Amino acid sequence: MFRFLLLLVFALSWFLGLVTVYAGPFGLEMGMSKEQMKKEFKMSFENGLKSTGIGRFLYQVKVPKPHSDFEVYYIIVTPEHGLCKIVAVNSMTTNGYGSNVKVFYEELKKKIVRLYGRPSDEYDFLRAGSIWDEPRDWTMGLVKEERELQVLWFDVKNKKTGSKIEAIQIKCNGINRERVDVNLSYQFLNFDEAVKVYEAREDNVF
Repeated sequence: MFRFLLLLVFALSWFLGLVTVYAGPFGLEMGMSKEQMKKEFKMSFENGLKSTGIGRFLYQVKVPKPHSDFEVYYIIVTPEHGLCKIVAVNSMTTNGYGSNVKVFYEELKKKIVRLYGRPSDEYDFLRAGSIWDEPRDWTMGLVKEERELQVLWFDVKNKKTGSKIEAIQIKCNGINRERVDVNLSYQFLNFDEAVKVYEAREDNVF
């Protein structure tokens, strides 16, 4: 019996040694290459949504550990720096008051606070002079980019063991009167350097 248990423990240890567990957001880690993600997660990459700068490396993907609150995920992964940003999107149907969006935003903020602590900054305001100043105009204020609702965490790399996250953002983007996208973004420590590389390459044409 003891010999059987010993063999079982050995087998489990061997199996677990073959499985790499990633603690980053949605099962991803900073610096992962496209080839690594394809091999380990069988991920496919839709073409980048922008054709210039670092935007050419923006892809829509299916993440290894999705969350039920989010339907769509984008990542930025460059040849030199690998994975440097993740954006999860909850596209919400709403009304002019945006009541359900506000509730979701607050609930999501609480979840991030539990993991990473209090946010660094939060912006919740309507620009001076906007005509979208009635409660029923809340969503249109977002659509017209005259209302801001976002919260940010900076210097969060030490708030979670093994994390290499530089910044986190929750932001509400108005699409139309009946749709608001709530984006949850994770920016890794290598993002700024990746941007500098591709900005420098573009500037070389001058």
